[in-house]
Amino acid sequence: MSSDKYRLPSLAEVPWLIATHGNKKSNKLEKQTFRTNTNSCWKTIPELHRNIIVAAHQGWLILRDRKNYSIYSLWNPVTSQFLRLPELLFAPELEDDVVPSICLLTDSPDLDNNNNPETTCKLVLFFHEGLAFSCTPTAIHRCSWVKQRLEHDSASKVEIETACVLEGVIYGYAACTWGDNSFERKFVRINFARDTSNSITLNPMIVDHLAVNINFQSPRLDIYMVESCGVLYYIRLMLTADDDMGNMDIIKAWVWRLDFLQMQWIKVTSLRNRAFLLGSHSCTWCWAGTRSSSSSGGFIEENCMYFSIIGSQQVYSYDLQDDSYTILLPHSSSRQMFYGPTWFMPGNHNRLFTEWEVNQMISEETEQIKNINQQVPEWEGKQMFELPLDVLQSVMKFVNLFDYMNLRATCKRLHAENPLEQWRANSRYPLFMVRMDNSGTYELFDPFENVSHTVLTFKKSSEFLSYFEYCKDGWLLSRSEEDTLQYVNPFKRETGMYPPCEMDCATFGFSTCPNSSDCLIVGIAGWGKVRISCFDASYKEWEYFEMGFNSDEDIPFYANHKTSPVYYKNAFYFLGTDGCLGELKFLEQVSWHVYKFPFPTEGTKLNSSYLVELDGELVSVFIGKDGSWVKVFKFNFSDNCWMRVETLGQHVLFVSSVSSFSIKSEKSVMKNRIYLPLRKDNEIVFYSLDTGKYHTSGSANSIDNFYGMKVQSSCCWI
Repeated sequence: MSSDKYRLPSLAEVPWLIATHGNKKSNKLEKQTFRTNTNSCWKTIPELHRNIIVAAHQGWLILRDRKNYSIYSLWNPVTSQFLRLPELLFAPELEDDVVPSICLLTDSPDLDNNNNPETTCKLVLFFHEGLAFSCTPTAIHRCSWVKQRLEHDSASKVEIETACVLEGVIYGYAACTWGDNSFERKFVRINFARDTSNSITLNPMIVDHLAVNINFQSPRLDIYMVESCGVLYYIRLMLTADDDMGNMDIIKAWVWRLDFLQMQWIKVTSLRNRAFLLGSHSCTWCWAGTRSSSSSGGFIEENCMYFSIIGSQQVYSYDLQDDSYTILLPHSSSRQMFYGPTWFMPGNHNRLFTEWEVNQMISEETEQIKNINQQVPEWEGKQMFELPLDVLQSVMKFVNLFDYMNLRATCKRLHAENPLEQWRANSRYPLFMVRMDNSGTYELFDPFENVSHTVLTFKKSSEFLSYFEYCKDGWLLSRSEEDTLQYVNPFKRETGMYPPCEMDCATFGFSTCPNSSDCLIVGIAGWGKVRISCFDASYKEWEYFEMGFNSDEDIPFYANHKTSPVYYKNAFYFLGTDGCLGELKFLEQVSWHVYKFPFPTEGTKLNSSYLVELDGELVSVFIGKDGSWVKVFKFNFSDNCWMRVETLGQHVLFVSSVSSFSIKSEKSVMKNRIYLPLRKDNEIVFYSLDTGKYHTSGSANSIDNFYGMKVQSSCCWI
């Protein structure tokens, strides 16, 4: 077996992302895809024959026989040690694709210098329904499985959802079910204890006050725990629903570290030069190169979190610096994945930190948090121009925003006489606004001039824009982590707050300027049936409605996080995740109607959809999975149906999940384009209906799909 396909990739290329391919009924050697930090390759590793990888921990792969699900084993790819465990005869009956929800090793089961097995290591398998199995894997001659149901005090069931090991102790979050069948997520610490029969069992301890409360709700919320540098980290990823339409989207990610002295979670805004590798059954971390070195070949970047979905060939990278994510190029597109993928790092891949280094890292994180609340002072310049004021003001009427800002900053006189909001009259085209970091600083991109400029900085205590919900006529509606709604005009620096909305909404919209007494704010939620929140500024309170089905012919509607509504002819219009159009009217009573998706949905996978008013008509933009296709339709209200649009004429569209606009372009080179909320190499991406391809503002090269493009979680056209 000297062929390269039977050899593992080099350890210099770790981390490995391993996916198993093959057919359960076949007796042939399974094939594995190893995506390394520099390339992807196909392998046929003999030690993995007849096995699937269920997890990787402490530098070992935890394997399960692909035909007999009661047989588990451990394999260390670095030392080639292979440990087969006794058969798990009393394991629950499992379906073909069901494995333990969490698999952990409390330590590495490597042999010591005298070739004796270390007996302190435990292998723990957590199954659903609160069932757990544990054994001592290296003491094979006396190894036996211990089965138990995790319970604690009044909790009738403790079901581990995520966990990791720190100094031999298991920490995690568990779904606890109480005697009255109520459900709550709790932080747990699990030690090992001997029972009356001298068997070593798990002893879960619930820590009530270590809950991490985020008021944001979403169709899907994934949680992970990682031990890194002797510190315990907790991660939450807020996602849209991963439904049959294939339109999963990352809304937001949070990271906390556990302060054991004060026993509280501290929010983290940077991973420094590390990357977290998140998996459904086990997580790890690694050192990451700088962005310049990673661009030369490696795909692991610092301050990022990488994760992949079980059974999916896609890998996502989430950047904590600016809350953006990227879909990386798939490691395989021609083979069906049998199981995985799983992240692997050698057990000794990271040198141990000294206590001083750990404290230094924590102090830097604390300093970053303090800096968030610091307001950036406005530049105070000296008077530089002696030209008459009316001449200077006439010049400033025709410059773009970035030149306008630079001129304002040259002297106090120009700054006072030329308010920021006045610039909006200078340009007919919107700018792309993105959050740069967690300090409240935002960057504006001009897609036509291919330039950007940092012009907006908000104090976190008052005007900080957490998550954009909607944008119209220069006004932004945003939501904080505390779930409070506020509106702000970033150019006029006007802000306001709304009373708390009791309903979690997928998307919001307003009819006119939110500081007007005539403004109507609407939020929508629901999965089939629709729930509506309505705030009338004149009444200053929220009203709630639930729209059921009046007949069997009513079309279900699935609220969409990824598209903004349009207020059109005294009605709100929404696009659902499946492309159906919802119409909401407020006449004598609230009315709701759903129109069908414009083309057959069978076999259709949507990445995103957008709704925009164009020249007095409603137009929808549908984008296929991973950007594989783009289709445009306009709604015919006479026949209540969609009609395909082949060209936008002189118009150009700007679309995002927060705001969508149409502009009649005066420049012929810009017409018939759709500008998207995506960036490639820091340049704005647009789709040309003329070429049928994606392009970037600063390049003539075409792009076929979304792989490698950056998706911003907090962005909009304004």
